[in-house]
Amino acid sequence: MCPKGFIIKRMMRVYGLEYWIRLSLRDPEAKTAYLGSDAVWEKAQATMESFLKRHTIPYERAEGEAAFYGPKMDLMCKTAIGHDWQLATIQLDYIMPERFKLSYIDKTGKEAQPVMIHKAMAGSLERFIAILLEHYGGNLPLWLSPVHLELIPVASRHEKPAKKLEKEFQAAGLRVHVDDANETVGYKIRKATRRRIPYVIVLGDKEARSAKLALRVRGSDRVKAIGKKRFLEMAQDQIRKRRGL
Repeated sequence: MCPKGFIIKRMMRVYGLEYWIRLSLRDPEAKTAYLGSDAVWEKAQATMESFLKRHTIPYERAEGEAAFYGPKMDLMCKTAIGHDWQLATIQLDYIMPERFKLSYIDKTGKEAQPVMIHKAMAGSLERFIAILLEHYGGNLPLWLSPVHLELIPVASRHEKPAKKLEKEFQAAGLRVHVDDANETVGYKIRKATRRRIPYVIVLGDKEARSAKLALRVRGSDRVKAIGKKRFLEMAQDQIRKRRGL
């Protein structure tokens, strides 16, 4: 168990999530629902609580929320709309090593029984993504977005320069998609908007003649003229620093 939840704190900081710790304990009124003796449970629960107190980690006790084999420290993250979701969990398990008769030789040369620590940093990937989508309201930051940039050629003659630009941006580390479907430009822009793509660039005759890109930023209807080099620097900086949009 890492002091002050260092790994968890780093992860939560990266995703911009607030959290609190729930100390999940056995229900004292339903002991038959749990494996192990009173002595084992008292030791395990006291160990977890003393760890939290020793490292001054704020927590709330929750009787009845323990796993059937041991107490837990559950990381409860709070999304932007105020929902609390369990994310990471650290579980202290004296029961399984005993039931499986596990042992090791300690530094004194004597046989000892290990303690098992179950740890999940983010739970299932699918559930974690759902929590992130709720927290960001579907507007994933640039570095998390499946597609960073949508390139929209106005006509078929603009597809070749769009593909060329796609390769340049991909070589620079961007996730790019060219929408070359036989549809109107307006419809393609609306599709990209519904998909919450951070950046959209339209390529037509005017843009082909210009040294500037016609950039649309998610959340704005304005079209911004920006140089290719400047755009790449901006996008790469946002991805590298995990900020922006």
